[in-house]
Amino acid sequence: MDPKEVIVCLGLALERGGTLRSELIERCKVAAELNKTRNLPIINTGGDPGHTGISEARAMTDYMVAELGVDKEDVFVEDKAVTTCGNAVETLEIMENKSSWIGTDSTSTGKKASILLVTSEYHMPRSSHVFKSFFQAENINLTVEEHPAKNVEDPQRLITEKRIMEWNNGLEKYKIRKLEEHETAATMKKIEILLEKYTGHPSTK
Repeated sequence: MDPKEVIVCLGLALERGGTLRSELIERCKVAAELNKTRNLPIINTGGDPGHTGISEARAMTDYMVAELGVDKEDVFVEDKAVTTCGNAVETLEIMENKSSWIGTDSTSTGKKASILLVTSEYHMPRSSHVFKSFFQAENINLTVEEHPAKNVEDPQRLITEKRIMEWNNGLEKYKIRKLEEHETAATMKKIEILLEKYTGHPSTK
């Protein structure tokens, strides 16, 4: 049985007072457009690490409903996660509670799922990798359709993403090792390609 596709929109730290940063608004716009054109549910994921009094996911949902015309019934709010790994873990828990969102994989003894992942361009390679690795750790083959949102082409953000990938790769608790070595190498290559796009130098330190 093929699983129902789900849009997963990743949060970002809110401004003081709980307002959305312009970068997060761009993510919301991409997710809302996918909701309209593909008629798919959205999981907004993000807690309140900045202690603003409102979770990223709730603020995103309020904006999508009030400003972008998304039906509130189409949105699932995940407001616990404060890291990208947390986004993956909590999203998986929501999806496992929806029987049509996890299908059986006829090519193996495992399961399968499919998401349309929305985050900023610089954040996409690592986010996609993390989601695949956490789902794989639960014997779920995850298909990720990437939908990057606009962001400021800041090379420092990509350098940070590369360092986090290198750090996470050595931590068993993040289960990154559940993916094959070539998959990790492919993700690192994607980051380097974006670095080259932003700076002309893929190995920028």
